[in-house]
Amino acid sequence: MITSVFVLAIAYAVLRCHVAGSVPWKDFPFFILNKGISLAAFVLIACNFGFGPLRNVDVPVPDSWLAARKAVGMTGFLLLLIHALMSFLLFKPAVYA
Repeated sequence: MITSVFVLAIAYAVLRCHVAGSVPWKDFPFFILNKGISLAAFVLIACNFGFGPLRNVDVPVPDSWLAARKAVGMTGFLLLLIHALMSFLLFKPAVYA
């Protein structure tokens, strides 16, 4: 689940910024990866906090997903920290005029 969310988030960031947007391909390794990491972190943390309440309102949530909540939450938090560090490195007048 974690890998698929991460891959889909990076693919969405590339599609949104390069294919449908106007971001040059030279910004792919760092700028776009930062966007994909932030989306993956948001989705993983939202899933982490959403599995328990969904189960409480009788939505069928697999037991394996409930057992993996700690790993999903920790991975989301780690990706959030990586995103914050990358964002601080990107805060330059050359990137954001």
